[in-house]
Amino acid sequence: MRSSIKLNRNDNGFSLLEIIMSMLIVALMAFSLIFLFLISYNEAIYQSQIMIATDLAVEQLELIKQKKYEDIYSGAEDSVPAYPDFKRIWYVEDNYTAANLKRIVVIVEKKSSATTKPVKVQLVLYINKG
Repeated sequence: MRSSIKLNRNDNGFSLLEIIMSMLIVALMAFSLIFLFLISYNEAIYQSQIMIATDLAVEQLELIKQKKYEDIYSGAEDSVPAYPDFKRIWYVEDNYTAANLKRIVVIVEKKSSATTKPVKVQLVLYINKG
């Protein structure tokens, strides 16, 4: 007499291999999203610093534009109290390509730190004596 034992298999559940594979896929997706978030966060910080540097350069150009033509001259390196990480310098080229034309270049820089890229903005303004 042969006894046959039938195992009751329930195929409605998940095998251990299926669970491990699905956990691996979910983990890869989570790491990808975290990496994407970190990249976008660093880019947002960088763009914010570019905007600050541009505002500081425009502010200096506005101050220069208020002066008389004869009183416009190159400036020394300038730090901004509100933004101590930024440095600002401007220089003036007299008689640039023509008599009575000044070329003013304002450069604002922020050196890189452990978490950010270096920032450099350069704006140019031409002022005619007439």
